[in-house]
Amino acid sequence: MSYEPCYEQGDLVRWYEYYADGDIVRDGGIGIVLEPPAMLVGAIRSINYRVKVYCMKKHYARWFNVSEIDLIKEGTYKPDKNIKKEI
Repeated sequence: MSYEPCYEQGDLVRWYEYYADGDIVRDGGIGIVLEPPAMLVGAIRSINYRVKVYCMKKHYARWFNVSEIDLIKEGTYKPDKNIKKEI
């Protein structure tokens, strides 16, 4: 099964964590895409796309396969690069 990476930074997504067998959902929540999909090439010539998502429920960011997230809304948050950070 192939998944097209259609996520961009700032998209609102629903994420899922699965048990080891991959069929039963262990946990889930809502998050914001921090980094767009990155291609990860496996040892058996398989290609997986990973997306870094900030999980609002857990208050930290982690990587998910594209198959483990669903798009809720595009472009929810776009960071302003012109804002100067205070030191």
